[in-house]
Amino acid sequence: MTIFTKIRELAMWTLHVARLSLVNSFFFNISTGHSATTAKLAPDEQQQVWRQAVETAGGKVPSERIVKAEVLRYQGKAERLMEKNPPHPEFALGEVVKIKAARHSPLRPFSQMWGIIEHVGSFSYTVRISIVRDLQQCKGEEMTRVDDEYTADIKFVGQRIAALIQFELEPIEYDLIANLQRSKCFTPTQLQLLEWLEQKHLADYSLQGDKK
Repeated sequence: MTIFTKIRELAMWTLHVARLSLVNSFFFNISTGHSATTAKLAPDEQQQVWRQAVETAGGKVPSERIVKAEVLRYQGKAERLMEKNPPHPEFALGEVVKIKAARHSPLRPFSQMWGIIEHVGSFSYTVRISIVRDLQQCKGEEMTRVDDEYTADIKFVGQRIAALIQFELEPIEYDLIANLQRSKCFTPTQLQLLEWLEQKHLADYSLQGDKK
């Protein structure tokens, strides 16, 4: 083995160690110092941003400032691309959907409740949940479609719930309505209880009107 062969092998080994060190640095930074910076990106997006950050840093391990700048640059490109090519709506106006909120989502109190889509936006939907007075903003991944065979009954019951929610309900009455809001196929008992609530509160409302 000549001296030049030894030098060549040593150089190749040094390059291999350097590359390995860079890869290790990547996973170290992703899992420690830069985790908050890149946490909102998908794993493949993190790698893409990291490669660009390494290039910007001249082949060295980039600082957090460089990584943040590359993340913002990448997100800006993604947003501009989404504006030019908005996603095709998954759901239609007037469609009945069921909420499937994650544990820490603001929609968590309404998880498994059905609602009716009142507006279709480029990136979200406006949904009316009958038991809630305010409209809710939902993303496509936060909803599932309800079968057409149930939609007519759900919309009719939804109108009745929306009328009842205007009154001051007792907690147990609210729970009865919430149970309806989470059902897509209503039992005779549920409908009887709904009718009982309507008779009670509409009668009270009529009496108040007579007194005036």
